[in-house]
Amino acid sequence: MAAVLPRTVVAQIQWAENHVTPFSTNAVAIGITSAIATDFQTKTEAARAALQARDAAAEALQNRNNDLRLAMIALTDAASAIVNTVHAKADMTGDEFARIIAPYEEIVIDIGTGDGRFVSTHARANPNVFYIGIDANVKPLEKPSVKATRTPAKGGLTNAMFVQAAVEDLPEELNGVADRININFPWGSLLRAIATGDRDILQSLRRIAAPDCLLEIMIGLDPKRDKTEIERLRLPDLTSVYVHSKLISQFEIAGFDLVESRHLDRSEWSRIETSWAKKLSSSDSRSVLLFLLRAS
Repeated sequence: MAAVLPRTVVAQIQWAENHVTPFSTNAVAIGITSAIATDFQTKTEAARAALQARDAAAEALQNRNNDLRLAMIALTDAASAIVNTVHAKADMTGDEFARIIAPYEEIVIDIGTGDGRFVSTHARANPNVFYIGIDANVKPLEKPSVKATRTPAKGGLTNAMFVQAAVEDLPEELNGVADRININFPWGSLLRAIATGDRDILQSLRRIAAPDCLLEIMIGLDPKRDKTEIERLRLPDLTSVYVHSKLISQFEIAGFDLVESRHLDRSEWSRIETSWAKKLSSSDSRSVLLFLLRAS
């Protein structure tokens, strides 16, 4: 009768180990050669080693998973504490905000800041200027907000703040404080609002502008690559005729006078410190229009 091997891996290896010696000792009697018996012993030892390695790896993985779980709990607690601090800072009273920005020579507000690269880069280069990055989407703001709240020795920025807010509903604390407003490569609803001269949006921008505030807008579109978005947003063709006969008049009504309007060379706009500019720089056919206006 043929031998019936156990079903489980552990039992099979144990069975083999129990039979290594009998097979080797009685090789001729049971009809096998010594070479076969030796090969059986080698394979048995290899199977035991593989099992032990698997078990060790499983135990190590479990330990690493436990370490990761504990580390993530600690990280989440730390991140929550920082985000709460950031939110508290954003929710500060007008007097508190005024005290924070009072020492600075200039206040710059970046609308549609996204991941905050523009704010972070310029704040680090210009310590006497206070930068505020605003975006309607809170998710991209989390990382730059956490970085900004670190100590300066660890890369923190005492002259930068990130606020989640829609451009049509900007915090009242910002009323009249901006010496400069930047809108770099707007997208989605913000792009449509700027390209069509949405009155409510332009009035919201004027509300946060200080006297003589400069409003700098850069719109970058590729007729082919952005065709779907252009059609979805029903964007007008930003020709010189449209810009000067219709769009600029909407800005003037809102309280902004045109200083300059021109197309930028690729060498100019590709150097702008925003993640969106870096992403768009791969396009050779992208047209970038600069508007520079001043609060009247």
